[in-house]
Amino acid sequence: VLPNKKFTRDEDNLICNLMLTYPQLVFGAQVEIENIDDNKLMIKIPKSCPAQEKIVIKDKGFPSLRGKGRGNLIVITQCHIPKKLSTKAKQQLKEYSNEIGSSVNDDEGTISGFFKKFLG
Repeated sequence: VLPNKKFTRDEDNLICNLMLTYPQLVFGAQVEIENIDDNKLMIKIPKSCPAQEKIVIKDKGFPSLRGKGRGNLIVITQCHIPKKLSTKAKQQLKEYSNEIGSSVNDDEGTISGFFKKFLG
């Protein structure tokens, strides 16, 4: 079996990671993925789906080497964290963080934040 960039094999099961946005994980989504055989599949992401959740799609893995049937496709959810956000998106995310009571690092508490205040 040749290695694949997107998929790994565990016996007859096929495993892949699926990068999703935070809103997709929170609200749920229908996502199209391409299977190892280039067929497209629609995957339902349930509401409030945590990162690292294993979504099992029956009979979409490899044909069984020991008899009848097929393995499963196991999709492991991942959360995409953007490296850059617009000013509006940052503000909205901070407001959301305050709403749920979580603390975050703010630029004001860093050395660069200190210089922004000092030089600004």
